[in-house]
Amino acid sequence: MTNQSVLIRHIQALLFVLIYVAIGMVLKFLKLNANIYLFTGIPLTLIFQVFIRKQPIQTLWVREYSKFKLNKWGIIIAAAFIILPVKIIIQMILNNKIDVITILYMVVVLMGTLGVAYSISKFTKGTMRCLLLCLATAGMLGIGFCIASTFAHSINLHKSIQPNLKTGIKSLLIYIPACFIIEEVVFRGLLDSHVYHPGQKKGIWSAIFISALWGLWHIPVVPMNGIGNSLIATAFLIAVHTVIGVPLSIFWRKSGNLFVTCFTHSLIDAVRNALVV
Repeated sequence: MTNQSVLIRHIQALLFVLIYVAIGMVLKFLKLNANIYLFTGIPLTLIFQVFIRKQPIQTLWVREYSKFKLNKWGIIIAAAFIILPVKIIIQMILNNKIDVITILYMVVVLMGTLGVAYSISKFTKGTMRCLLLCLATAGMLGIGFCIASTFAHSINLHKSIQPNLKTGIKSLLIYIPACFIIEEVVFRGLLDSHVYHPGQKKGIWSAIFISALWGLWHIPVVPMNGIGNSLIATAFLIAVHTVIGVPLSIFWRKSGNLFVTCFTHSLIDAVRNALVV
């Protein structure tokens, strides 16, 4: 592996994110639903995986290539994740309150259950160890940040924090399979796998690089007011997502199983949603 090939892979990852963010800014200018930005990542990821990386789709979920095969536990757990999105779709139909974006998101969740099933089917004791360590690092950092920011917000508004457990559980059940199709699959399954190959030295720098790109990716979905505030917000996004993203990259690399980072990432977001001010 030459230094040139490593540099090229980093440039390709950077261009991927810049194109993705540019699309997001256009969608934001048009005042379209933010979830459309998430959906945009699906074709971009498939194109990059097939034509740039030239790797099978399932390696986005489990790094080491193997035939797509599910064991009974994978199927059972995936089936459990199917219940909530199907229920949401049916309720919208019965109540005659069809929301296209919500239905599309639920379709993404249903697609993601395949990733859940496949990843669970490849679970080992080592995978579980990586999951626990990922939760103890990235998970605790992310949850700690959510609690601190919510507490600060509650003080500013002079309101008490009212955790909503039901919202948290519902969010977790939705986000885990969704992450196998959007966001987490992009930055760990795709881009991190592209810039860093097993055995490569000084992997911490590539983990920082990918995590910083993850922070930049959030720009189109975060309010920006004025150049000064935008620069501060951008620096803040990069800092926070780098701190959380580096351990996510590390334990994706160690486990080679995307369930490790999807569960951790989803738990952080679920806690955020559950903390109501």
